[in-house]
Amino acid sequence: MQIRIDNNVIELRPENYHETGQMETLWRKLVDCLGENRRLNPIGEYIPLKDNVARFFVELPGGSPAGHGLEAATVTDDSTLVCTVCNKYLALKHGDEVPLCCGRPMESVD
Repeated sequence: MQIRIDNNVIELRPENYHETGQMETLWRKLVDCLGENRRLNPIGEYIPLKDNVARFFVELPGGSPAGHGLEAATVTDDSTLVCTVCNKYLALKHGDEVPLCCGRPMESVD
């Protein structure tokens, strides 16, 4: 697989039939022509000398839990939330709605 980076555009070019099939599967997971596209979020770290593998999580579109058929919740006090999948942190104020991250509601750190 060849990777070419031009500012904020990343081009992935498969080099064999197996990689072409994997690219097609990835494309189908990420692209929703009628709705919101999904995002790739990094998991952990990428240190080539330690482990030459970069891992990503396919994140479902975020936003309100109600938009995904889940019950909406609000924070009762100012608090910090975390996504236990991608380790993203978010500070919310009293009364703010708990957002989705990686397809599920974020959890309180406090």
